[in-house]
Amino acid sequence: MTFQIKELVLYNKEGETRSLEFKIGKVNIITGKSGAGKSAIIEIIDYCLGRSKFNIPDGVIRRTVSWYAIKLQINNSMLFIAKPTPKGNNESQSEVYLEIATQIKTPNYIDLVPNTNDDGLNEYLSRLIGISPNLNKPDELHTREPLAAKFKHAKFYLFQKQSVVANEQLLFHRQSEPFIPQMIKDSLPYFLGAVREDQLKIEDELRREKRTLKLLRKKLKESELISGEGISKSKGLLLEAKEVGLIKTIGNGNSLMDNIEKLRGIQNKEIDILNINHENTMLANLYKKRKIYINKMREITDKINEARIINTDMDGYSQEVIEQKSRLDSIKLFNEIDDEKDKCPLCLSELKINQPSLNLMNASLKKLYTKLNEVSKERPNLDKLINTLESDLDDIKGKLNDINNQIKIINEKQEELEQINDFKTSVAKVIGRISLFLESVIEIDEESDLLKEINNQEELIANLERKINKDEVEGNLNSILNLIGNQMTAWAKHLKLEHSMFPYRFDLNKLTVIADSEERPIPMFRMGSGENWLGCHIILLLALHKFFIKRKRPVPNFIIIDQPTQVYFPAERYKTLEGRIDEITDEDIVAVKRLFDLLIDVCEEMESKFQIIVMDHANIIDKRFQESLVEEPWRNGVALIPENWI
Repeated sequence: MTFQIKELVLYNKEGETRSLEFKIGKVNIITGKSGAGKSAIIEIIDYCLGRSKFNIPDGVIRRTVSWYAIKLQINNSMLFIAKPTPKGNNESQSEVYLEIATQIKTPNYIDLVPNTNDDGLNEYLSRLIGISPNLNKPDELHTREPLAAKFKHAKFYLFQKQSVVANEQLLFHRQSEPFIPQMIKDSLPYFLGAVREDQLKIEDELRREKRTLKLLRKKLKESELISGEGISKSKGLLLEAKEVGLIKTIGNGNSLMDNIEKLRGIQNKEIDILNINHENTMLANLYKKRKIYINKMREITDKINEARIINTDMDGYSQEVIEQKSRLDSIKLFNEIDDEKDKCPLCLSELKINQPSLNLMNASLKKLYTKLNEVSKERPNLDKLINTLESDLDDIKGKLNDINNQIKIINEKQEELEQINDFKTSVAKVIGRISLFLESVIEIDEESDLLKEINNQEELIANLERKINKDEVEGNLNSILNLIGNQMTAWAKHLKLEHSMFPYRFDLNKLTVIADSEERPIPMFRMGSGENWLGCHIILLLALHKFFIKRKRPVPNFIIIDQPTQVYFPAERYKTLEGRIDEITDEDIVAVKRLFDLLIDVCEEMESKFQIIVMDHANIIDKRFQESLVEEPWRNGVALIPENWI
């Protein structure tokens, strides 16, 4: 993937443009005196890449520029992104003009009409560079919300402002802002590829399968609770049946299923209970009614479950359609109006020829709306069916509860009034208990299948959990950080950093660079000297981007560094110095040349897949350095803003 900056364009209030062109896959150096506008370039590009907050420095740039724009080279296509200056005293602005084509000519000022916003731009760029659905979930002990890595999180690794590039405490762009350090820790494992691309999909599947397992276990538990002691209870009922003469022998069978078959045989016998007293006749009738209501409850419950499954499927379908529609609407790429078929869906310009592909896209989008409306129309009918079934179920539950209470009252009354010696009454009671038991163990007939289903579900869940095992993610991340550390160590030696005789590594938890000496780890802030802090930033950023490119990770292939040589020019004289090499010591001259040689070497090693933009005070009289200059040095009135604009 190629995602690099082709051009920076500024428009003044009269519509004039100032263009700054960059070379793809190369080191691009802008050198000049302090105050020429170099440091504003990072804020301009960050603003154009979807940041709503307007951080352009106060002064001549804000007074003269009305639109800020960048032209991006992304694979074989170009993107032109432009944003206006916020109105009035506003400090943020989210309207965006977006144009996409294989080749783009800088638009005229009057054509800059916003057609999307920062949210739409960020979503579009996230998809464009291949950021797959992802979600970092904190441990249960943490209260922060899960974070999904987006394009805006990839920008932490693209910019090094003057206040950061040699900072002993900070490594990344915006790291000093609230919550940003945790966002970096949560999103970087995804950008490094330590997390599976399909992890979110697997996690969703895992949640569904766990819900299914929970229902199966609940079903088994209910069956076990209802059936009671199983074998012992069935044997007890057989003994009772034998005592009242319903069977002659119990037999030698010990299995539950054998006992159930015998009890079913007893239940199906023709028993004369016409002469049983009224209460016992009522008892037998109540048990029969109870059995009928239980069967009805099961039928209605099955229908409700089927309807809810259909409703869930409709929700999933509707949500997906709504999400797709929202994404298209959010960036206003397609016009839903039928009479505008001859307009481009992206830039809304008139087309001389009616494009078949455009017609197809409009027809598909219209079909999408139609299907969504159809689903919405069916939803009330399905909800009404579920409500009706649930009402019927509640009604039957109430009737069943009444029957159970009547049975309980009759049994308690008979037990309190007399010892039941009547033979037929005893028979009816035994048959009633047998019927109740057999109704309760209907699920037990399926117990073996239910247990198999539970075992299969547990195995499926275990396989899914293995795929997203946190230990595996941790292992992948440690391996990746070791590879990055090896590269950092090699470049630390090239730059001759103070502790380069020891291995260097990146500590993600503490967001710092560490040199592992024989005595103890040495974090960046304890290394001392701006040259070492600068070196730590450079070797880490280069190592990260080399890894991103090698593993084809979804991170733009450029970095922008502001004033890396500030550590060699004394702060008290910085504004008066011209940035000439003869203004610093011989030792510092060698260090500065070594730094730029490393940047150029890495770009050449990446074979046009990596771009570095440097804004600096220094101007080295060196062939490779001079060949990397974007323009003549910004001195003697030459600056980001032309003199005639002021």
